[in-house]
Amino acid sequence: MLYRYAFTMNMPTRLRKDDHEGASQNLVHMIIGDFDGDMDSVLSELNNSPFILVQEVYPDNKLNVVRNMGPILLNAMHIGKVKYWN
Repeated sequence: MLYRYAFTMNMPTRLRKDDHEGASQNLVHMIIGDFDGDMDSVLSELNNSPFILVQEVYPDNKLNVVRNMGPILLNAMHIGKVKYWN
């Protein structure tokens, strides 16, 4: 069963070339993604593999939709926190 999670990544965000001068680079950022398994399955995957494969999604609250951004591999060593996302 697919569950939606918020993965807090302990790694800086990238500055885009269109960011204004003085824009801050956050030290952590969050990725929302769907994973086929409950929290115990996520824990098992993080403990047994250097990467976890999730389907990244972007919630768009203005339009009340969720855009599927496709698969993304997350480095388990940079994941600081995982929680269910409603």
